[in-house]
Amino acid sequence: MLNLQNKKSAFFKKLHNALGLDKIQKNIELIERRQFLHIFAKNAQNPTKNDFKNNHFVLFDYAHYTHLGYHNLGDFIQTIATKAAIEKKFPQSNFEHASSEGLIFKQGGGIVIMQGYFALSHSFLPPPSLLSVFIGTHFNLAAMNFIQFFHAHFPQYFKNKDIGCRDLHTLEFCQKMGFRAYLSRCLTLTLDRREKNAGQDKIFFVNVGEDLLEFIPENLRKKAEIINQKSIKIEHEPSYTQEHFFQKTHNLLKRYQNEAKLIITTGLHIASPCTAMGIPVVLIAENEEQRGRFSALEGIIRIHTKAELEKNAVDFAPKVPDIEDLKEAMLENLKRSVAKERGEEVDAQRLEKLREFIASYRASRFH
Repeated sequence: MLNLQNKKSAFFKKLHNALGLDKIQKNIELIERRQFLHIFAKNAQNPTKNDFKNNHFVLFDYAHYTHLGYHNLGDFIQTIATKAAIEKKFPQSNFEHASSEGLIFKQGGGIVIMQGYFALSHSFLPPPSLLSVFIGTHFNLAAMNFIQFFHAHFPQYFKNKDIGCRDLHTLEFCQKMGFRAYLSRCLTLTLDRREKNAGQDKIFFVNVGEDLLEFIPENLRKKAEIINQKSIKIEHEPSYTQEHFFQKTHNLLKRYQNEAKLIITTGLHIASPCTAMGIPVVLIAENEEQRGRFSALEGIIRIHTKAELEKNAVDFAPKVPDIEDLKEAMLENLKRSVAKERGEEVDAQRLEKLREFIASYRASRFH
């Protein structure tokens, strides 16, 4: 017998079908895909002349998220980390910002590092006027479906591209598509390690749901400060501007850096940058989808499951891995990958060894 919730679900499903909303949505999606193909084909026929020798980089902003009513500061952390990584290997670089989900509409040239979670639109693939370097890339299911559609029309786009995948799920998809793909991990792992000080004595629970709190030891719960990083409601903020959210993100990273003794979280872009900064992290995957995305940290920190938490099988006193050798390999991969996309001569064997090292990395040293 159906319970009330199931009855409601069945009713709304019937209503949805009666109104033909599925068909409308599919038609909208088809129109958006055709629009992208039209714009891309037009740009490909009239390419902007650009030799990409200047170190002009396009960084992602997240203005397109505004219509959702919230921001995930983890997105801004990715841009901050990408910029810092570029500056380390390209000292004379300069920057501008563009929407990560609207790159096809970007005017002018530049180099774009495709570090990010691509999901919300059919407009995230860069046009020929941009030099795209795929490092730290994650495609969700919707993005994968679009790439299959796009690849059928423009098979040459990925023909000579190396796709640095952030996680094993994206890597598996790219390999099945026949792309030259490798596990690059996430550039948030290249943030600088912090200096230790006496003020680093706080415990932060970052985006830990109430359904998980009861399984965390009481002595930690009593001392912890709860932080929401993943869904900041725009209406509650003093400003809607990207500058405000970048500054808010910088301030939060400084708090982790200067105050954190331990961080317990369910977020990749909390665990990854904090691990890079040398902060002990307990990472909990709430479901299989998260577990797959968290493979960016495989071999670096332990990835706990919700079941392990419920069974009291979580280590709440984790050691901090020393990943300075991994950071340097990732930064060198960034430099050489950009050079390769520019058409410069690159030591192919050296690049392959770097990527193998990154993909197979297992932390063996701890602080």
